[in-house]
Amino acid sequence: MTSEKKKPVDRRDRRDRSAKKGQKSMKEWNDMNKWNSMLVGMTIPHASPLKVISIERNTATFEWSSNFAPAADDKSKFGFNVTLCQSAGLVVSNRENTCTTHIYIPGDDSKKHIFKELSPKVGQSFTLFRSIMNDLQPGLSYRAQIAYTYSNVQSETSDWVTFNSNPVTPPSEIPLSYPLKITQKTCTSVQLKWHRPLDDGGSLITGYHVYARHAPSNVHLHEDWKWWGEFRNFRRDEDDIIFHLLDVSHLLPNTEYQFKIKAYNNVGNSSLSIPSEPFHIKCVQTNEEIASHTIYGVGGQKHYASLPDKIPSKEETPPMLTLDDIQQVIHCEDHPDVKALVWTAHYSPKLFNVIAEAVNVRPYLLEKHITNVEEVFGKIAIVQRGIVPMVHKVLLLQTAGAVGVVITDDGRCKAYDQLCCPAATKARGEQWGRFDKVEPWKNVRIPVVLISRGIEDKKAGRCLFHERYVRKSEEEKQDQQHHAYSLNSEL
Repeated sequence: MTSEKKKPVDRRDRRDRSAKKGQKSMKEWNDMNKWNSMLVGMTIPHASPLKVISIERNTATFEWSSNFAPAADDKSKFGFNVTLCQSAGLVVSNRENTCTTHIYIPGDDSKKHIFKELSPKVGQSFTLFRSIMNDLQPGLSYRAQIAYTYSNVQSETSDWVTFNSNPVTPPSEIPLSYPLKITQKTCTSVQLKWHRPLDDGGSLITGYHVYARHAPSNVHLHEDWKWWGEFRNFRRDEDDIIFHLLDVSHLLPNTEYQFKIKAYNNVGNSSLSIPSEPFHIKCVQTNEEIASHTIYGVGGQKHYASLPDKIPSKEETPPMLTLDDIQQVIHCEDHPDVKALVWTAHYSPKLFNVIAEAVNVRPYLLEKHITNVEEVFGKIAIVQRGIVPMVHKVLLLQTAGAVGVVITDDGRCKAYDQLCCPAATKARGEQWGRFDKVEPWKNVRIPVVLISRGIEDKKAGRCLFHERYVRKSEEEKQDQQHHAYSLNSEL
């Protein structure tokens, strides 16, 4: 009897059977997972509303509790869908294009530019989540809602919660712990350095207002705080970008100043910083260096004065006068070829030129106090010589804030010689007042010149004493007989 031979097993058949068995097992596993997910999804509770903990301009901190959590060995994707809608007004828009839904998955850092996860608190029956949402816009109304998401299933969404992001505000003040630091640059300018505001208000800082005054330690100088200018050309310190820098010019040499500043953005101004410590501007230089310095007074493009309610137009603003106590001349901005020769006082600083509007002092002889003191600040003051010592008039005008003084002669001077002022002749290079007592003159910080009658006053009369160049009140116009130089037929 012959035994039957066993058929050889085809290895390919074995592999096929194994593959089919594996596919069946995988399918069963997937089906089971789907079924489990469906069962879990059917039991996902209604999401509780978000609670707004805090609001900033660009962020909001939310808190919500969840009494639903997958099993520890459940690898299904679990998280939260947060829907955020915005509006530019107080009423939240219902348009879909204003809404964005973000998926928040606990422990996932891929969305950290949108969500900053805070440590959750785990209770017996719930978990308290807390997260900071970024990328909000300042001053907008928002509404938000949340839903659980598990695998491919999402719960019912929560009720809406509404809130407003904080609006843009003016910048904060300069930090008190970083007072203004001052460095001298030239005889008439300094550099200010300060810590930028800690909060820009949610809008880019576009510039700074600078205020200055002569320190109280100065004698016969204006001590009130004055707006010095608006500075958009500030810069960042190359060594430390948290510090800002700018240059302040048109300062009187050999004088102590104090400064304070305030930042501004598109919304408004910060509060003023605390005043700086007094800073003394020292000036000792050669004639070649002196010639390059110019101080602008009121009316110039680089003026310093109280901030006006209305900026005058070019037609309303008279051209500026240039007072040069170094070259001993006066000329007008739009007639530089018409120069009136003047005589500089011996104790005039001779450190810089002045370009400013001119103003007639009242009373013109200045035998008493200045009655138009508010008009004198930042201008070239014109006053007539008389029985009151000239240095006394100069100090009164300097205290009122004048940046230069032109003294018109009362008829004594036919030429700039000893008959005009004792013990001095201009032709010999001498300056008037050189033998005056030093004490009254030592506090003079502004240019002082004398102009005589004759040819020079006719030259000067073409601009210096013309109404277009020197503003006169109605009272002055009716009182021209008290002026040594009035308009004549040549004008």
